[in-house]
Order: sequence, then structure tokens, then C-alpha cells
Amino acid sequence: MKMHFLRRYMTCYLMIQFSVLYSQGTRDLDAWIHSQDSVVFSVLVQNTAGDVLYEYHSQRSVIAASIIKISIMQVLFDRFGSGDGLLAREEYLLERHDIVGGAGSLQFEPPGKKFSLSQLSRKMIAESDNTATNVIISKCGVENINAWLKHHGYSHTQLNRKMMDLDAIQKGIQNRTTATEMNAQLLQIYNDARRGSRNACAMLSMLQECDDTAVIPAGLPLGTVIAHKSGLLDGMRADAGIIFLNKPLIISIFVEGCRSQSSAESMIAALTARIIRLFSK
Repeated sequence: MKMHFLRRYMTCYLMIQFSVLYSQGTRDLDAWIHSQDSVVFSVLVQNTAGDVLYEYHSQRSVIAASIIKISIMQVLFDRFGSGDGLLAREEYLLERHDIVGGAGSLQFEPPGKKFSLSQLSRKMIAESDNTATNVIISKCGVENINAWLKHHGYSHTQLNRKMMDLDAIQKGIQNRTTATEMNAQLLQIYNDARRGSRNACAMLSMLQECDDTAVIPAGLPLGTVIAHKSGLLDGMRADAGIIFLNKPLIISIFVEGCRSQSSAESMIAALTARIIRLFSK
């Protein structure tokens, strides 16, 4: 009887201690964010059960930049699928008017070259290729992409323009999302992959090929596996991903109002390192 009571006492004591440390840790994250003068953060950290571990203005509408490519990828797979190999078989003939600048290697390819939809999707995620992205948007249709988002409950994620549409950018037209909705999309991909979905497994594989290591990956222990997609525009930097630790984490971080791209990247990496120290135990 005495041992049973002692065990219950120790369990309750440890739970209280953990709660105190957790609360102190989240307050420390808030304090660190508040110390970054004139910089606006939107952050959400969840476990794979969807429990919110930390959030900071996670439902604020933010410029999505290239993180919107996660949504575009999902619509592509939903429409064409990978189960019957259609993504690999469906080919697209690159045309001169498709080619735009910014990120990606397709802008250096000659018009007339053939690419499968699977190749275009990999370039869109791994290289953040803007030409590939615009081709996929045309194949899926802007209206269809937004209808898919609305149907799945992502009411604040909107594709309002193609990549490198400078006229739209000058008019203030931007693609938008929230940290909450990006986490929800990543969590859906993760859980569908766990259930054996071939589409989700393929998307997870593509997200692991993202070649931008300057943001969330820079704050992770060496060798940590991450499936993610980053974003960059003047005045903002962002990253959203699934971090494969002993207890995987879903993280979205958006930073706006930084003095420079490098300072934004340093902030995201530093915040990630703090989050990992707090929640990876």
C-alpha cells in the first residue's frame, strides 16, 4: 500500500515539475520573440497528434511566398495521383512563355524539352522552381486549387497569383496562408503517409529533398531529417516542416519586417534551436 502511494506521489510530482518547466519554457520563447525589435513572428509547434505545444500569432494571415507550393503539390497529387503512375507518365513540353526567373533550374532549359509532372513537382519543392510551379498551376487551374483549399477547410490559404508575377506584386497581390493552416496541411500529409497513402509518401519524400538549409534546418542537430518547404520575399522569410526526432514535431515559422534576409534566417534558426531544446525531450 505504501509503495503504491509513493509511486502515485512521484508520478504527480514529476507531472507538476514538467508542467512548471514547460510553462517556463513557453514564456522564455515569448520573451525571446518580444526581444526581436520590429520583427513580426507567426509560429506554431505541434506534435503528430495535433496537440499545440507552442503558438505565437499562429492564426494571423501572412504572405505565403513559396510555402504555398506545399498546397499546390497536394492539389497536383489529388488530381493526378501517383498510385497509377500518371504523374510519371504525363509529360509536359516546356514552352518559351512558361519560363520565369527567380528560383530553379528550369529557366535555363531550352523550350521544347519534355518533363513529367513528377519531375516538375520535385523541382517545385526541392529547388522551389518558379517555372515548374507556374506550369503546375496552369495544369491544375487557379480556381481548382483555391476550391480544393476551401473544400479541405483551409479558408485562409489562397493562391492569388502565379510566381514572379511582378505586376500583381506591385499591386500588393500576394498568396497568403497562416501558420495554423500550413501545420494542418503538413500534419495531414504525415498522418496519411503513416496510414500507407502512396500519394502522401511521395509528397513526404519530395519535401525531404528541399535544398534550403538556411532556415529551420540550420537550428537542428546535425543529421536531423526534415521534410519542409521554405519561402522568401522582400522583407519576409519563412519555413514549415516536419522534423523527424524521437518525437516528431510539426513547425511553421513566418518572420516579417527583418532588416535583411540573413538576419531573418538567423532568427528562424535560433528560434528553432530553442524549440528543439524545449520539446524534443
